[in-house]
Amino acid sequence: MSIRLASRWFLVSLSISALASSSVLADDDDRLRPLLAQVDQFFAACNRPDVPGCAVGIVQNGTLNYSKGFGSANLAYGAPNTPTTLFEIASASKAFTSACIALLMDEGKLHPDDDVRQIIPELRNLEHPVRIRHMLRCETGLWEQFHIMPLVGYDNVPNHTAYSKADLLTVLTGQRRLPFEPGAEFQYGSGEFFLLGIVIERVTGKTLAQFARERLFQPLGMTRTDYEEDPGLMVPNRAVGHWKGDEGWSSQDPPAQSAWRLWQANSYAAGGGGVRTCIEDLYRWDLAFDSDVLPRGEHLREFLTHGTVLGNRFVVDADAYKKREHPQPDNPPPGQYRGLKRIQFTGGFWGMSTSIARFPEEKFTVICLSNSSEVSPFARTREIADLFLADRLEPLEKAEEDTAEPVKLPASSLQALTGAFRAQKNAPVWRTEVREGRLMLVDHLDHAFSLQPLSATRFQPVGDTPFYPSARFEFTTDAEGHATGFTLSSYEHGFHERIRFDRVELVQATVEELPGYAGIYESDELAACYRFKVEDDALWLRVNSRRWERLRPLTRDEFTPDRRDPHDQRFLRFTRGDDGTIDGFTIAFWRIRGVWFAKRSEG
Repeated sequence: MSIRLASRWFLVSLSISALASSSVLADDDDRLRPLLAQVDQFFAACNRPDVPGCAVGIVQNGTLNYSKGFGSANLAYGAPNTPTTLFEIASASKAFTSACIALLMDEGKLHPDDDVRQIIPELRNLEHPVRIRHMLRCETGLWEQFHIMPLVGYDNVPNHTAYSKADLLTVLTGQRRLPFEPGAEFQYGSGEFFLLGIVIERVTGKTLAQFARERLFQPLGMTRTDYEEDPGLMVPNRAVGHWKGDEGWSSQDPPAQSAWRLWQANSYAAGGGGVRTCIEDLYRWDLAFDSDVLPRGEHLREFLTHGTVLGNRFVVDADAYKKREHPQPDNPPPGQYRGLKRIQFTGGFWGMSTSIARFPEEKFTVICLSNSSEVSPFARTREIADLFLADRLEPLEKAEEDTAEPVKLPASSLQALTGAFRAQKNAPVWRTEVREGRLMLVDHLDHAFSLQPLSATRFQPVGDTPFYPSARFEFTTDAEGHATGFTLSSYEHGFHERIRFDRVELVQATVEELPGYAGIYESDELAACYRFKVEDDALWLRVNSRRWERLRPLTRDEFTPDRRDPHDQRFLRFTRGDDGTIDGFTIAFWRIRGVWFAKRSEG
């Protein structure tokens, strides 16, 4: 670090520290001093100029008692994070979009049962009515924008390929087939909220950004907050995302594991994301929940009282989302934390994440805006709440103590538990194999983790792993003792989680079979063309006019990109006609499922 950078950092950090300290000293409660000192310690690892970090705010009884920045807003320029640094808050933006829709419903300009196809006629090809209530609750089956755009050639990472508002609207309104009837299932996504932004524009004649600025941000004094409409505009004092990854974007030049990568939304994301804001403005937002500045009609009253619009907590709160996706009867209900009512808004992009945790009955709110993949706002806001509300929180249910001692299994027993397993059809394939006398779990990125036996079928991960300390793997077997699947279970921070993995059979397509997959395939919904060729005894894919990508086989007639990339889990499943020849394929990518491509006839 240069002397110039160090000096600049010291002067700015000193002024921030003085601001935070004066706020604390203004409150005469000596009890706060040791608590706030502990908060400082939570962020000590990123309180330096050579790493990204976060900004943190703590509100008590309507007073911002703690407001500090930690780490760098942009490592490329050495700018520090401060309470006024602007962060992209990702899906936490859905709370603001929900509030805008609530305002319009309260004014009678929208109704929960309005069919969006009547407001956005470009959606007229959809087979079922799509209601406002289903969009707010992510119960439509409409495409997720961050997952559908890569299927037409726009990358999310390592660099976000730019697309415009018109590009996104054109792709999303190409959808004709829904995976389920709206209201029948929950499928989280941002596509609905982008389209809700379009609904606001069609109904009011103002863009989402203009409407929110006039009806939410300006009345609340949130002068630094806005929906980003033009990602190309220079915005002073903004943070960018920083994340690390050791997966090779290029087999010739893989990145170093310790290298930081910058990530910034280069495309239109307003609606499901797109809000940029800061600690000081979110403090003003927090005050709105206890004031009469915003009109309290039926739907906005629900939002200001419960943090939801038409009960969409599992859309705006990651904790509620997890409980919806992995329901367990022994988990506490959404909207609570250790017995206290909690309104929470969360979101995250690559290296940029947000948590706003509000405990209305305790008049306590903690805000954390992070621009580092190594700083989790969800964990930090929980830890700060545990600290400040210790005398009011219910004790965490203790997990049953696992007293089982490790056992030694014969090689034949370990070998019987090897195979390939998948959590769900759109999930990557994990493998178990025996290496040097140990059962190893190998994920889809070829990272291997050692599993230690506690019984003939129960194992715990050991060593440096991404799993919780409470994680256990319980295998099921057939009559011969061979694994048919396993359940991964854990209990952390009051949340029980169980994920089932079932055995799948991997099939290696032969050199003679590969030419049957080659050809040109087209999707009427995506208006996309996929080309497949055989080269070097492998199947290769080209999306529209993009690069060629090598594919590797998974199950029968199923392929996935060969590069090891946690953000690129496309699964292509070829279909066969009555004569057994390939006639098309469906593609799935995260929350996108079943997009159909037909094979173009030869000649």
